[in-house]
Amino acid sequence: MESSAIASALEEAYPTPSLQLAHPIREQVQKLVYKVLRPLVPELLPLYPKHVLGEGSIEYWVRTRTADFGDLDTLHREKGGEQLWEEAKVGLDEVAALLRQEEGGGPFFLGKKPCYADFIWVGFVQFVRRASEEAFERVVVYEEIKKQYDGCQKWMERDD
Repeated sequence: MESSAIASALEEAYPTPSLQLAHPIREQVQKLVYKVLRPLVPELLPLYPKHVLGEGSIEYWVRTRTADFGDLDTLHREKGGEQLWEEAKVGLDEVAALLRQEEGGGPFFLGKKPCYADFIWVGFVQFVRRASEEAFERVVVYEEIKKQYDGCQKWMERDD
């Protein structure tokens, strides 16, 4: 089940507090995830099979990503580098600005209470962290993003 379907089911089963699924911030944040991810693909995708995936998932993941992007090590070698972080910085600056503009005292996009947009963004930040701790540190160098990430920790704990 994709995450938006899960969010809809949760909102229906547990309407309070609301995840604010219809709030315009949701679409804005989804676009910002892609704005940051797009330039970082050559940096992050080659790391995922090495640092995240279990043995049973690697072949499928590499095969499908290779079909889309070519050989992942070649992608990293030929298109990776510092310039990608400069491109990603534009989107990261926008995310930090969105978090700063909330006058309710944050740390979330809509103030003190998280919404689905926060989980979309923090899910992406966790994706980055799983790929590379160094990349994660480059994302959470923004104080606002770090506070939001820390504020979502209880929802990232595993209980299985």
